Amino acid sequence: KTTGDAFVLAPNHKDIRKTSVLIHEFEHVIDCFSNPNYYKNRVIREIASMFMELIGCDYIANKLKLGEDHLLRRFHLHSIVKTNSIYMPDKMEILRFMNKHRDMDEATIIKEVEKVLKYNRDYVDYLLGSYLSEDYYYPISYMIAIELYSIYSVDKDKALYILIDIIMNGNDNNIFNILKKYN
Repeated sequence: KTTGDAFVLAPNHKDIRKTSVLIHEFEHVIDCFSNPNYYKNRVIREIASMFMELIGCDYIANKLKLGEDHLLRRFHLHSIVKTNSIYMPDKMEILRFMNKHRDMDEATIIKEVEKVLKYNRDYVDYLLGSYLSEDYYYPISYMIAIELYSIYSVDKDKALYILIDIIMNGNDNNIFNILKKYN
């Protein structure tokens, strides 16, 4: 924000994954320049980036005859959402418990979680691991991006109109109101 410059870092993949990361991250940059408040809103920022990743990689996969790449991406996102829906309630219960007992050190609180909530240590460690796709806002963003992509496959103009509304007017508190406007 201070220099007006932007850059994107991507892993050194030698396949379409590198392209997908570049498309995704570059969309973040474009949207930040379009709406200065955009980046503060986690759900909103991931919708546009994932949507553009789906479109961009679908286009590239078609041009390079890579098969049904867009379907694989959608299935992957679907599996992340499904897995998240299984584990998130437990993760949130553990986090609420830990928040109420901030005065305890880590070893004590883990023992209390095991005793009170009946979750074993390995499960707690797994749930509290730092995986981007397990944060609550990614699955919500992915579901919206998948739905937007489905609209795009039928009506490109409508999908892009909705996307612009999300980017320019959306925030994490009003996203569902914006989606309601478009049924």
